[in-house]
Amino acid sequence: MKAKIVESAITLIESGEIDKFSVTQVAKYMGISQGNLTYHYPTKQALVEAIIDRLLERHTILLPESFYKNFDAKNTLVSDDALEHFMRWTSQREVANIMVFIWKQAINSPEIAQKLAKYYRTIIFKQIDGAGVAQTQTDKINHIILLSSMVVGLIPLMGLGRTTFDINELVANAKLINQKLNR
Repeated sequence: MKAKIVESAITLIESGEIDKFSVTQVAKYMGISQGNLTYHYPTKQALVEAIIDRLLERHTILLPESFYKNFDAKNTLVSDDALEHFMRWTSQREVANIMVFIWKQAINSPEIAQKLAKYYRTIIFKQIDGAGVAQTQTDKINHIILLSSMVVGLIPLMGLGRTTFDINELVANAKLINQKLNR
């Protein structure tokens, strides 16, 4: 039942009913009592956290097989298929609604902002490393495009989550990339 509640809430968010999002709205959408929903998720915050966890899982762990073409330990997300998937995914209206919902939650909750900042930070450092070891110009460009879009999301999250970004670590990685690219 918990998974069904989360999936129904995501469907509701994807439809664009972001401003009215509430436990009551989700229960009504599912055709169940609010008490039944709050039995599984006692607070709106608990439901929101479950939704965000599911969205992160859905869009990182459960990606299409083509996303992992040319995947190995040092090169992540380097294929043309990966870039095409990313571009298709981010251009969907449902995804825009999800992103607006997530940003709204992050603005209202430092805990959610911190979780998202940590998530983004991990992926960014994988992309930095991947760009440094990429063998082709296309792979390097793919890394840079993905990095740019992620950094745009990361910077505000760092502020919202009141977290710090270790600039020395970033500079060290940038120097390493520069060395690898100039070999």
